[in-house]
Amino acid sequence: MRLLFFCSEVADLLDMKRRFGKAWPSAFESMLQRNLPESWSEWKQTTAEERAREAVPEQLQKCIEQDACQDADELRETKRRRVEQAEAALPADAPKELRQAVQSHVESTLNCQYGAREEESATDRFEERTGKQVKARNTRMYYGPANVVGGEIVWKVGGRVDGITDDGRIVEVKNRANRLFDSVPDYEYVQVQGYMQAL
Repeated sequence: MRLLFFCSEVADLLDMKRRFGKAWPSAFESMLQRNLPESWSEWKQTTAEERAREAVPEQLQKCIEQDACQDADELRETKRRRVEQAEAALPADAPKELRQAVQSHVESTLNCQYGAREEESATDRFEERTGKQVKARNTRMYYGPANVVGGEIVWKVGGRVDGITDDGRIVEVKNRANRLFDSVPDYEYVQVQGYMQAL
């Protein structure tokens, strides 16, 4: 069996985001879906995240996926409004765990979309401010050293970096919706260390 872990998932798999309210199973689910599709189909029947996805009406999910927030204030307001809409669609007797999972799913979806949209302009601003050209913007997968047993790759870590400067430095963009941190969070440090091993 071969497993591929994305650098952005390693901290999740090590459960480093618990204090930030992130759900550990989401990274595990992604890894299962990619590497073991048969096990994934069984696993997804039982996870809170999958139940949350299924609980959000299809039309509302499409709207959430198309929301294009322009700034952090609009993102906060959109999350509040979409969570209210998703919760209103749940049965009155929906368990608290499902309500929490739906809220987490809606907020996570909107945060990811906002970050992805802002990534390109943030990278452009980085180029303007530093004078460094950023190439290889999410264009290819990089893989770190593989764990090899008996001549067979058992697992490896890889990922797509947001960019690489013309002098070989990694550019990883993080768009904060709520606040800036005083230091790089451990889970992001682990992600970037993975990228450096892969390059």
